[in-house]
Amino acid sequence: MAEYQPGVCNINQEGVAYRRRVSVIAMAMAAFVLVVAVLSEGAMLYLLAFAGFAVLFIGVLNWLQAKNTFCASHGMSGTQQVADGADGPEEVTDDISLAKDKQRSKIMMAQSALVAAGVALAAIVLSSVV
Repeated sequence: MAEYQPGVCNINQEGVAYRRRVSVIAMAMAAFVLVVAVLSEGAMLYLLAFAGFAVLFIGVLNWLQAKNTFCASHGMSGTQQVADGADGPEEVTDDISLAKDKQRSKIMMAQSALVAAGVALAAIVLSSVV
């Protein structure tokens, strides 16, 4: 059983498995959308690149959450769910712990946005070559 550690671990293995599944599905969807974007032209290219960005952001964020046993949503909302078989999240009340969780969440979301933006921009550039 995992133990809650502010800014380090706030989900259990069930949560990790769920985020891993979401990550795989979202990344597969993003790959499909971005391949279609590369083969598109004009406004459709940009629309599909943006859609690919959004889905890839979700995929990358969930992959990071699974890898780090840390949920950005729990971190931003001041909750944690590390107890196995828990009915729902438990509130985090310590101000220092809340600050650490929010900081980690913001970093993970920024990392996800940067990766997704880079891949979406690469798809736009690649479409001009193809």
